[in-house]
Amino acid sequence: MFGTRKWREGLVRDLDRGSEVAETARGPMEYRKEGEGRFVLCVHGGPGGYDQGKLVAAAFGDFGTISVSRPGYLRTPLATGRTFEEQADALAALLDTLGIDRVAVYGASAGGPPSIHFAGRHPDRVVAVLLTCAVTTVYPVHVPAWARAMIFSDTGSRLQGWFFDRFPRATLKQLLAQSSTFDAAGKEAEAQRILNDPVQFEFARALQQTLAPYGARRAGLENDLEQFARIEGPLPLEKIRCPTLICHGRRDGDVDYEHAETAHRRIPNSRLHTLERGSHLVWCSEGAEEMLRAQREFLREHLGS
Repeated sequence: MFGTRKWREGLVRDLDRGSEVAETARGPMEYRKEGEGRFVLCVHGGPGGYDQGKLVAAAFGDFGTISVSRPGYLRTPLATGRTFEEQADALAALLDTLGIDRVAVYGASAGGPPSIHFAGRHPDRVVAVLLTCAVTTVYPVHVPAWARAMIFSDTGSRLQGWFFDRFPRATLKQLLAQSSTFDAAGKEAEAQRILNDPVQFEFARALQQTLAPYGARRAGLENDLEQFARIEGPLPLEKIRCPTLICHGRRDGDVDYEHAETAHRRIPNSRLHTLERGSHLVWCSEGAEEMLRAQREFLREHLGS
């Protein structure tokens, strides 16, 4: 598409202005730190970056937040940590560099595995875990043709934003085709419901923007897919000894609800909060406000003020 290069350069310039890069013992890591006091470490899904963590962290109220770009995303090089275990150690190294002792860790979707390993490998650094639509066990990798065409290129990610602005209901229906188990009528109704809710609609628009430009996130997503293919069973969930809140939509069509059930069975001190009509776009699902309220109360209980 004409102008895609200029569009990409503008997005990357704006993203660079919103973050810093720390030189850690494990390698460079991009992050955005906001607030003071006790911190929530936000670990994004894929594709994503610190901007996606920042978007989700806005719901956590007065807690300080550290939103990272995992290796291969934006300005964090893949060499900082290819495996999910290496990414967990890189998170600990970032906290060392920032002089932060303990945090609550929030892992969403593909951010689940490094968050789980972080809590298990560095238990002295984690006071609580929040998992939202998180991968916790075997995750079959299947990327539909429409997603490859619409997301997996700079032009595709630009087009998706263009379609979202001009044909929001159709774009939401297409997103729900991948992220939910609703039938055709259900996707139509859910797309219209999101359109009718200004808060959820703006969140969906903002979330879509954290996928672009794809070229700045390609290495991270390709590595995630490679790491997913190596998962042969449940992750080391039993090693998480701190309080854990698991939030998941029963109608999630991307990361099956079984992932939440597996985590709840295996994490000793865990709670499961289910959104009965929740898709993988759980922040834009029915019951999202109740979920966010539960997460804030959980943080107040275990992280303090």
